[in-house]
Amino acid sequence: MGRAISALTLAAILSFQAGSAEAESKSDSVARGTLIVRVDQVGSDSGRVCAWIFGGEKGFPSKKKHAAHRGCASIKDGKAALVFRDIPFGTYAAFAFHDEDEDGLVRKNWLGMPKEGVGASRGAGGIGGPSFDDARFDHKRHNRAISISLKYL
Repeated sequence: MGRAISALTLAAILSFQAGSAEAESKSDSVARGTLIVRVDQVGSDSGRVCAWIFGGEKGFPSKKKHAAHRGCASIKDGKAALVFRDIPFGTYAAFAFHDEDEDGLVRKNWLGMPKEGVGASRGAGGIGGPSFDDARFDHKRHNRAISISLKYL
């Protein structure tokens, strides 16, 4: 009888642990999808267009190191499309710029204003640049596309 109880106890413990592991793996899995950033009104086909995707307001829009996702694409007929795959669902803001000299940074004049075309998601902008709240969008679909129109100051 002692062995029967021990075997049942062991089976119950193993069953409980397996169930716990399954529940943990399900809660740790985050839904992900593809985010396509379409950029238009690019001043010329020279250089490339870069986009930075931010998961919070820290660093938005100009601090590349705080961007959760970054990428660049070639320009054709004043347009570019950047495809970001496997992006966790959530709230983001995007910043794009015409990287004419392909240095990966936004060139600025002595006043700190961009010398290259810039834009943000949802058309956010204004004096001092766009805020995260004005540019924020929800990425909650497996295929989500946003559009950004560049402006040259």
